[in-house]
Amino acid sequence: MQALLNEFLERKSNISEIGFIHQVEYLAYFYTKITRDSIFTYENVKTYFEWAQLPEPKNIPDMFNKLKAKGIFLPNKNGFVLNREEIKRLDQEFSQNKPKIQAAKSLRDLLPKIANTNENSFLSEAISCFEVGAYRSTIIMVWLLTLDHLFDYILKNKINEFNNALVKQNLKVKKISNKEDFSEMKEEKFIEICRSAGIVTNDIRKILDEKLGIRNSCAHPNNILVKEAKAINFVEDLIENVVLRY
Repeated sequence: MQALLNEFLERKSNISEIGFIHQVEYLAYFYTKITRDSIFTYENVKTYFEWAQLPEPKNIPDMFNKLKAKGIFLPNKNGFVLNREEIKRLDQEFSQNKPKIQAAKSLRDLLPKIANTNENSFLSEAISCFEVGAYRSTIIMVWLLTLDHLFDYILKNKINEFNNALVKQNLKVKKISNKEDFSEMKEEKFIEICRSAGIVTNDIRKILDEKLGIRNSCAHPNNILVKEAKAINFVEDLIENVVLRY
């Protein structure tokens, strides 16, 4: 979550220069978008100041009161919520353009197709990352979702085929008995075995190989620019061609 917060704040190059009130509002907005929890507290925002390594206001409750007086923060019995119109404004500010808003909607349209509750929740969180411009985090999360889905599919339907192909490899792990065993092999080797076992087609192998390369680029600090179009393609390609197919 801390890395995701930093990625979010990078979209505001002057975050250290704007006033505390705006910083408090941005951090509260980030909390609601990422956690999908509309209610936030002083402590939630205080924690994010620490994670972002930003100088913390001496009196965060005073900042909350000022935002409440402006009608931006609305009191709730468990904390505060953001004004609905302010959420729309911030969505526009961080989305920057209508095409991106439509893209986020197209990604959320995938959610009803995911029947597994845990996978649905995980994908929803990944899309929340996309909506605040954290494209690297979106890519990493959807890759993890895809692998986990394949692990479950193989354990339930193709474990004999996978193990038969596995014994032909010179690997430390000789047999898969549970999900944790998959972590004993590199991801590229896992994809190779899936193909040799006939679990995935060659076209799907190509998709997985390509997406693994993108994930690897996103998982390490570098100067590669990840644009929203790449994140959209990554999500749709893996969800439509892998998660919903197997």
